[in-house]
Amino acid sequence: MNLQRAQLWIALLAGTATLIVGAYQIKNIFFPKEVVSPAVTPSPPNPIRSAIEDVSAEWIKKWGKPESSPDQ
Repeated sequence: MNLQRAQLWIALLAGTATLIVGAYQIKNIFFPKEVVSPAVTPSPPNPIRSAIEDVSAEWIKKWGKPESSPDQ
């Protein structure tokens, strides 16, 4: 008798939780929240970063070229 009563309460709690989660999901499907993107302000140019990017670009150009073999 106690086992049946415990099973009944567990089933009722599980059903209630399932109903609540399902209602929340349906609400999110039909009425999604509007995503507001934050305003992005451009940062002032950083001279050190620009210099590093320039040097890196030169290194990539210099070392990125395939070497040609003398027999070709």
